[in-house]
Amino acid sequence: MDINFSQAYALPAILSRSLSLKSLLGEVADGYPDFEQWFTNKVLPESRSGHRSVLLSTYKEKVVGLAILKKSFIEPKICTLIVDKNYRGNGLGSMLLDRSVSILNTPKPLITVPDFRMDSLAPLLESRGFVLNDMLNCYYRPRSVEFVFNSIIPQHDLTFWQ
Repeated sequence: MDINFSQAYALPAILSRSLSLKSLLGEVADGYPDFEQWFTNKVLPESRSGHRSVLLSTYKEKVVGLAILKKSFIEPKICTLIVDKNYRGNGLGSMLLDRSVSILNTPKPLITVPDFRMDSLAPLLESRGFVLNDMLNCYYRPRSVEFVFNSIIPQHDLTFWQ
């Protein structure tokens, strides 16, 4: 399988015509309140200014993987890492994670993982040396746990969508 990787510089144009990208984003949005607002008001403008990066992996012009990165000296973070269900198990998540680490220029960026994705993401993260440092109850959603790798989020920073 020949998968292509690219950083999405013209994300609004890609988003408007890519049902596969909308589908992946929808899968992420289901687990987080106000995801669309965060994506529109934070990710898109900050990707244009260089403070965030959106990494896409495509197969035959279909977006099959996605990483949203926060490029900050203080808090380099993988905000989102997802692979289309039909393309999991082929090493695509590993490639996206490795590329994300390279772009963020740090071996251990912060990433938080919701409880419903721990089974699929924890083995990948741990295989790359990521360390589970904290668990936050009800951080993004009621009756949920967000697992924090490679960092601890200070109590005064416990606000949605940083």
